[in-house]
Amino acid sequence: MLETTSLNPQGKSPTFAHAFYRLTIADFKQLGAGNSVSKHEVTDLFFDQSNIQSIFLDKFDLKFNDNSLVMRAFTHSSYVHEAKLEFKSYERLEFYGDSVLGSYVTKNLFLNFEDMNEGQLSKLRSALVNEDSLSSLTDFLGLSQFLIVGKGELDQEVNKGIRCDLFESILGAIAIDQGNDKANSYLDQVIATYEKESGEVFFNAQKLVDFDPKTKLQEETLARFKCLPEYRTKALNKGQEFEIELYINGELISKLISNSKKIGTKEIAKECLENNLLDKIK
Repeated sequence: MLETTSLNPQGKSPTFAHAFYRLTIADFKQLGAGNSVSKHEVTDLFFDQSNIQSIFLDKFDLKFNDNSLVMRAFTHSSYVHEAKLEFKSYERLEFYGDSVLGSYVTKNLFLNFEDMNEGQLSKLRSALVNEDSLSSLTDFLGLSQFLIVGKGELDQEVNKGIRCDLFESILGAIAIDQGNDKANSYLDQVIATYEKESGEVFFNAQKLVDFDPKTKLQEETLARFKCLPEYRTKALNKGQEFEIELYINGELISKLISNSKKIGTKEIAKECLENNLLDKIK
C-alpha cells in the first residue's frame, strides 16, 4: 500500500484518495508538463494501490473485461478536472446503474408483494431506493474507500449523495461490462450478504413506514376514521425544542419533544403506527 504523504490531512490516517492523487497528479505537476502517465497505467495503479480486486471484486466473483470501467465507477468529477488525461467521471455510469437498480427492485416488488396496488408498490420502491438506503449499502460494502477525488475534496467527508452515487455507478459498470444478468446476480449476492450480516430483510413493507410514516398514517386515518391526522406544535426553550401533539378524530393520541418540527412529526407518526395507537381510538 502507499506511504503517508504530505497531502494527508493533519490528525487523520493516510487514505487511498490522498496517495492516489499524489501519484497521478501532484507528483507530475511538480515534474513539469512533459511528464505524464497513460490512462492504462493509471488504471493499473488504481487496481494495485487500492487492492480493489481482492477487497471487493473477488467477494462477488467480479472479473471485468475492461478494468478502466471499475476505476471510472469511483472517479469523482473533481479528479477529472485536474487530471491531464481524458478521464471520465462516474456520473454516466451512475445514471445507467440507477436504471438497472430500479428495474431490479421493481421486478422483486412485483413478484413478492402481490397484495399491493401500483401506488403502494411505487411508494415502497421509493422507500427502498433512496439516498439513505443506498448510502447505507455503500457503507456496508466499504465502497467509499476506493473513491478518487481532486485536491479540493481530499479532506472532505464522503457525503450521502456521493455514497449513493457509488453504489449505482459500480452497478452500472458491471451491467455495461458483463450485462444486466450479471448485474442482477451481483445485487442478489449483495442483498443476501446484507440480510445475513444485518439480520434485516431488505424487501420489507415495514420500510414504507420508516421512510414515510406521515403518508402511511394519513392513509390509515382516512380509511378508518374519514379524517386527517392533526399535528399541533408548541415552541419550548426559545424555539430550541418543540412539543408535538398528535390528534386524530379530535382525540390526543401521543405527544413528544423534538429539536425539529419536521423530524418530530415524522417520529410521532411512526410511533403511532408501530404501537397500533389507532386501535385505541373510540
